[in-house]
Amino acid sequence: RSPAHGTQVQGLVVRLTREGATGSGEAVVEGVYDDSHSVGRVTVPLAESDYEQAIWAHRLGRHVSMTGDLNTQGNRKYLDAVSGFTILAREET
Repeated sequence: RSPAHGTQVQGLVVRLTREGATGSGEAVVEGVYDDSHSVGRVTVPLAESDYEQAIWAHRLGRHVSMTGDLNTQGNRKYLDAVSGFTILAREET
């Protein structure tokens, strides 16, 4: 199946992993991930600056939002070409 380009993902960071104490990493976001308002978990690769924001969002229980190309491999969803990673204000969730 071809990727769904320009898909917005919005939800809570439920898992964070990276190789060391610094650098890029990977987040799993549980929430809404397309125009049909499908709900589930999406694995998202993040640059170091976005990963640091994801840590804060996870600690504070805040929702995040980003856009990218949604791919499905088996029963897992992955977001590639991620852009616009932001922590949402409480009113936006």
